[in-house]
Amino acid sequence: MNFVVYKSSAGSGKTYSLVKEYIILALSRPDTYSHVLAVTFTNKAANEMKQRILTNLRQLADPVACKDTATVKSMLPELCTITSQTAEELSRNAGLILSRILHNYSDFAIATIDSFVNRIIRTFARDLNLPLNFEVELNSSRLLAQAIDRLIARVGSDEQLTNMLIEYYENMTDSEKGWNIERDLAEKGKQLFNEQGMLQREKLKELSLDVFSDAEKTMIVFRLAFKKYVIDIAKKATALIQSKEIDLNSFYYGKQGIGAYFSNLANGQMEKLA
Repeated sequence: MNFVVYKSSAGSGKTYSLVKEYIILALSRPDTYSHVLAVTFTNKAANEMKQRILTNLRQLADPVACKDTATVKSMLPELCTITSQTAEELSRNAGLILSRILHNYSDFAIATIDSFVNRIIRTFARDLNLPLNFEVELNSSRLLAQAIDRLIARVGSDEQLTNMLIEYYENMTDSEKGWNIERDLAEKGKQLFNEQGMLQREKLKELSLDVFSDAEKTMIVFRLAFKKYVIDIAKKATALIQSKEIDLNSFYYGKQGIGAYFSNLANGQMEKLA
């Protein structure tokens, strides 16, 4: 079967076309409607499509009572031409499909991408080494909070992790970022759920605490070297300004300008870089 792509703007009749295609497939063999799969992006779209299909089938099954509907006036002649069925045959088959859907509603396979993938994964849970009763958590904030709680619970039993979290807490308080380590971890953890973070999560799983500890030591050495480098440049700039007896008010923005900027950096006020 060839792929058919419908490209159009909102409100131009995409749903109508998709519903018609679904009914055409179902009418070809009324006993195998459950083999037809429709996948949408949202629950709202899935529910709307189900409702539209059921409504159209009901109207097609009783064209006399529904003679004034667009389904009977427009879709019925189209379907007769496409399926080569007479109006009577088509109505009988539509009624048969509708009855079977209502009696076996779970086989009415119109779902969101998420629910369809979840259904596939649950079917092959054993092959994927997943617990048969696994649950999907869609609330990332709740999932993150649970992960942080488990991490904090390991304090005292895991010496390396304990020392690392203590250092992390001390760095937070020293830099006046607050004392709530859970909130700070949650803010940083949110990055794992964005598009870039998702690409890095698998790589992070392969890293041990030793790797993070070594990386922290490397960054500390780099920060100290960078601080010294900046302070040295600022001192040279300040000395040059003073040797030329240039008043700070002579610079653009006066004492808020570049002269004061160098002076602050020379005194180790690195926050002025921000």
